[in-house]
Amino acid sequence: MLWAVDMAGCRQPGLILPQGPGGRDGELHQLVHQPEEISAMMIAELIDGADFRERLIALGVRIPDDACPETCARMAALKARETGVPGLAELVQELLGKSDVLLPSVHRAIQAHLMALGD
Repeated sequence: MLWAVDMAGCRQPGLILPQGPGGRDGELHQLVHQPEEISAMMIAELIDGADFRERLIALGVRIPDDACPETCARMAALKARETGVPGLAELVQELLGKSDVLLPSVHRAIQAHLMALGD
């Protein structure tokens, strides 16, 4: 089955692509993908605020249930300065290494509050 991208940018199965001038395939030909490629593109586990919070809790940082990434990072930084948080530096490096799936709010919180801990 062929897949194409419609005018709204959505992938649609089974679309018949129009031919360009002179009976040749136009630029739309480049937008045709195999379903396996699309499936691989759509499967991505994003690291959001809840994931970030859970990872910090696993390191022993106490964080309220409704804490945003900024609050999570602030609380982790405070605990790290007060008593230390084993594994925090490694977690920060791991998450920053996954910046392609790290939500911007989590990335900003790490940059603002946890980067200086390694210094």
